[in-house]
Amino acid sequence: MSAESAESDSIDGFRWRNLELRGRLLVQGWTDREDGESASDVEAENARLELRWRPARWLHGVVEYDQAEDRHLKDAFLAFRGGRFEVRAGQFKPPISPLQME
Repeated sequence: MSAESAESDSIDGFRWRNLELRGRLLVQGWTDREDGESASDVEAENARLELRWRPARWLHGVVEYDQAEDRHLKDAFLAFRGGRFEVRAGQFKPPISPLQME
């Protein structure tokens, strides 16, 4: 990548195009046969969408929507990282895994 194209992708050192969309869908279905007749049904048990944004090494943001939770907005935060420390601001579940805490 040339220096000119790198500059056109960034404003003030941020890469505004660096977005990642993730999702998952849990579907449950059943079929029943009785007396030669069959009945079936399919329903979505859970749907989750997650949008991640990382414009710089020291800054990232996450917005996560979960259809099955009582509150549909699961996570929405910005995180600032400096060295081994990270500061998060917003709505999120604190990490409890030692791997996430590194």
